[in-house]
Amino acid sequence: HYKLTYFDLRGRGEPIRMMFAIAGVPLEEKRVQMEDWEEMVKNNVTPFDALPMLEVDGVKFAQTLAILRYIARETGYSGADNLTAALADSLADQYADFVMAFQDWHCANCGYIPGDAAALYESNYLPAEAKHFAFFEQRSRR
Repeated sequence: HYKLTYFDLRGRGEPIRMMFAIAGVPLEEKRVQMEDWEEMVKNNVTPFDALPMLEVDGVKFAQTLAILRYIARETGYSGADNLTAALADSLADQYADFVMAFQDWHCANCGYIPGDAAALYESNYLPAEAKHFAFFEQRSRR
């Protein structure tokens, strides 16, 4: 039994949801509202005071990439051997670098921090997309 706990938005929870959907595996979800998050942290509800969190038969763990790697191994998407799995891991880590590269734009665009979202899109997101998408496109052609 799998239960995903994440905020009521796409963010880091969306690739987890997508991975379960691709694998055809049922997923229970708990959508956390921002006003409930502080209480959850205060009560040590999640590992590392972080979301997303996945519960597997009552065992809780956090961190998006750890969750995605777990799902990949469980559903046969991690690769046929260790080298293929390492290549998949490298793409996952590159994706994490991409997300970190445009985080300022994303946070301003969502209203989490002050800033000119349009300017940050030009100066932050577009250069990150140009750099990182090239890596993904190169891998997809092999």
